[in-house]
Formats: sequence, structure tokens, C-alpha cells
Amino acid sequence: MSEKYLLEDLLNRYLYSERSAGWFGEKEFSDVYKDFLCDDSCSSSRILPIEVLSWEEKNCIIFTDIRKIYCSIMPSYAGDEIIEGYLTTDLEKSEDKIVLLPTTDYPDNIWIFYNIAVEKRAKAVIFYDYYPHRKRRIVVSGEWGYWYNKSVRPPIPVAHIRLEDLYTLKKMINKKISMYVSSEKKFSTGYIVEAYFPGRKDDEIIISVHHDSWFTGFRDDIIGVLTLYMIKRRLNKYKKTLENSMRLISFTAEEYGDPTESAWYWAYGSKKYLETYIREPDVPIISIVLDLAFKEPLTLSYSAPDLERIVRDATELDISSTSDYGSPYMDSISFIRRGLPTISLHNFYEAQPLYHTDLDIEFGGWHIIAEKIAYNIVKLADKIDLGRLKADILKESLYREVPQKFRDKLLSIIEFSERHNKLYGLFSCFGKILLKPIVINSYRELYNDIVMRPMPQMILLTKKEVSRIIIPGEERIIDREEKDLDYIVRDLLNDIEMFDKCVKDSKL
Repeated sequence: MSEKYLLEDLLNRYLYSERSAGWFGEKEFSDVYKDFLCDDSCSSSRILPIEVLSWEEKNCIIFTDIRKIYCSIMPSYAGDEIIEGYLTTDLEKSEDKIVLLPTTDYPDNIWIFYNIAVEKRAKAVIFYDYYPHRKRRIVVSGEWGYWYNKSVRPPIPVAHIRLEDLYTLKKMINKKISMYVSSEKKFSTGYIVEAYFPGRKDDEIIISVHHDSWFTGFRDDIIGVLTLYMIKRRLNKYKKTLENSMRLISFTAEEYGDPTESAWYWAYGSKKYLETYIREPDVPIISIVLDLAFKEPLTLSYSAPDLERIVRDATELDISSTSDYGSPYMDSISFIRRGLPTISLHNFYEAQPLYHTDLDIEFGGWHIIAEKIAYNIVKLADKIDLGRLKADILKESLYREVPQKFRDKLLSIIEFSERHNKLYGLFSCFGKILLKPIVINSYRELYNDIVMRPMPQMILLTKKEVSRIIIPGEERIIDREEKDLDYIVRDLLNDIEMFDKCVKDSKL
């Protein structure tokens, strides 16, 4: 069979549908995709099963005196019920009512609005999209936080309608409507697909994508699945000259799927993989994450600033912007927390109009960008010399941004790593110890992203307009009004000491 036919068959049989982790066809897809990724140039491949929590919508209908409206349910709400109540757009006075709210142009604001509706004791929430002709899914919780180790379940029904259906519902304001929502969660098995390509050196590059999705998810992340196949095809040409060993991975449960229902609901498949199979790496490993990488210019995120120079020097990709450290919303976060230096290529911000909607479908010319990314990723992955890393840009940023009180100690740690050939350990410990996901001031502020920043205490010490830093996952709060500056300084110095110890204890 031709390659074109095989790819079309893969798309039509397995990928043109919603693929919540553990979906019915995931095992069959994984078997087929494993064979796609592994042939003569691959020394080994495997399918790794993990327990996941699978979510599925059954039915969603809103009934009005005018007509019925078909809706979509926001995960991870699960239940089978009919809700009746008066419709309102007043969030502050929504107790015992069904509240109608906008998604805004930034869909993750849905999480905030839903939490407030829960606080106000609304009966249910209906969101209408900012953009026309689309349904959307955003995971909600009803809790103000993203704890790693706390289970959360959305307490009230939540649905989403197309913008076109808003006209009908506006006529029902202050009138009684009903809605039928039916969705379920169940334990299932998800599958991680892995193929290993040995190089002349044991040093390893992991290139990863994910195959679960909300709705079809062509950009998020079918295109990653297809790009990974194109990377494999290019590796066939390198099999006798490949320098670094390479591991290609497609994860399940990136969007959702933690069986514990953790408030930090995303990137579970990669987290579980790293906990199980790469606890303490015995060779240097760098991770390259491709997620929502569908157009140029691409956005580059990294766990250490010198990785940006490596990408720009080794590739011909148009990378006109960087989101600096991160990105916390992708599988990147699992690798960074595990201490693996990480590069992420994505179009996360450009994707917002289509993000998690039923309009994220195949687009013309996708193979051109996928081929270009594949070509450049193979070039990049084979050129990275993990024995000759440099920390020049990191040092420059310390001189530019860090007060001398902390800078001298940090520079001495870098100099130690250079003298003792521990720059990989430096990059590993920098991400694992100093780089944190943070929210500035409050979860309640709209458009307030989780971002990644090293030594976030520094923000409180240098920016007067910031009064509070929240570290999601840990849910640790550092508040300038509650803690004196000496406490914040001690907290930062403690992290720097941990960083110092980590680098000195590093075996790589």
C-alpha cells in the first residue's frame, strides 16, 4: 500500500473522532501506530498500558418554549439528569438559577466563571462561545486550585452552545428552561506508544506528541501524530549515521485521564510514563515536545534559556516568538518536573479560536508544515551534543535580572558545573528546582495564565505591583502582605541551596 493511503486510513479509521484517554479504539490505534513508527531502523518498540479515567458525553439538550438546542458538556462533569430553572445572565445573583455566560475570546476563562457560579450556588451553567459555528470543551472543576494530590469533581452541570444559539436563549432570560445532560466517567486503559532508534552515543533525545483529544483535535494533536511518523521516516535515512539515540513517543491522557481525578488534570500520561520508566535517567536525556505545532512562525518554550540558541542555530524553522520558560499546559511540564531539559514547539496562543472545538479539523497544506518540522527536528535532535552544553545565556540573564545578593551564589554554581563537566546536571536541576509554574496575584483574574518562571520569589522582591505568587500544583502561596521580605529572601535562598546541592550531587 502507498504511504498516502496508509496515512489516510489511519486518519479515517482512528483519528477523525473524539479521543478521550481510554477510548474504545485506542488499543487498536496503538497497535497500528506502533507498526508505523517501527521498521528496520527501529531497534525496539512497545505499547505501554496505563490505567486512565475515560470521560464520554452521551447527550446534551436544552429545552425552551421556542425550540430545543443541542449543546456539548464540559468535562469532567458526569451525571444523567434533567435540570429546570429560571435563566439569568447575572452571575452575582444566580443562586438556584441556570446562568448563561460567555466564554470570552480566551477560553480558559471558563474555568474562572464556572468556579464563581459554584460559589454563587447556581443550579447549572451554560456557556456560549465567543466565536461562531463551534462547540467547545474546557475542563472545569469548581475549585480554586490545581493540586497535584487533591481530587476534584465538578459539582453542577455545565454545557456549551454555539454562538448562533444565543439568540434563542436571550429570549428566555428570566423564564424557565430545562436541560438534559448525560455523560459518564469510567476506569479504562490508555496506551503509550514508543519506538527506540539507537545512535552512536547513548545520549538520548525524546520526541513526543499525544494522541488523545477533545473533539477531532487535528491541531491538538493529530498533526503531532502525523509529524512523528514523518520524523520516523526521516530517521530511516540516518540509521547508520545517527549520533544521538532517539525515542519517539505518543502519549495518552494529555488532555485528561488521571484516575485520581487530580485537580492538575492534564499531562497525566507523560507523568505516569516518567514515574514508571525513567525514574532516574542513567544517560543524559533532552525532551522535545510537539503540541499544537501547526503553522509558522512557531512559538518556542524551553526549560533553560541556552536551549533556545541550540534550536535557532540547528534549524531553519521560523521561530519569531518565544514564550520563554514552559509551557505548563503541555506534556513539557512532566519532563521539566522530572529534571529533563525540555524544548517545546507550539502555536498555543494562535490556536485559541479553534482550541478544543469541533472546528479543529483537517486543514489544507498540513503535510507541508509537518514535513518541515519533521526535517528540522531530526536535524536538531542529531546535532545536540549533550556533552558540550553551554550556560552563556543563563549567565547573561542572571547579570541582567538578578540582584547581586543572589547572583554571586548562582554564578558560582554555574562555574562549578562548568569546571566539573556537569552542565547537563545544571540544566536538569535548574528546571526541577528553580523553575516553577506560577499564577500572579489571583486565580480569579481573567486572562491570567499559568506561566513558568525561575525563582518566582524574585518577582515579589522586584515588582511592587505584584503582591502574591501562587505556585499551582503545590498550591503554595507567597504573599508579600502576609510574609515580610526577610521571609521571602530566606525562601529564595533555600531554593538556591537546594539547586546547589542538586547540581553537586548530579551524576550526569
